[in-house]
Amino acid sequence: MRPGRAKLDVRSPPATGRPLDKADAVTATNATKSVLEGMYAAEAGYVAAGGPGEASFAPLAEFFSPDVVLHQAEAMPYGGTWHGHQAWNGSSSR
Repeated sequence: MRPGRAKLDVRSPPATGRPLDKADAVTATNATKSVLEGMYAAEAGYVAAGGPGEASFAPLAEFFSPDVVLHQAEAMPYGGTWHGHQAWNGSSSR
């Protein structure tokens, strides 16, 4: 390993505990990146369409558990604590 380079230490699910080989780690990283890019694109569309109470949450819903809790800083335009999909849809209290 070259100096200054971090060792790749990505683990597979605990059932096996075996380290992933480099190809598996790259595949997992690319899959994670793809999910995050999709979520950020859906979020950008949601905010551009008016956000909570205005825009459809449907494009974002697939990225979050129905019982998700999101904590946004109060200084943010949509600050507060949001509980579940319904809160993000603007159809229930935060």
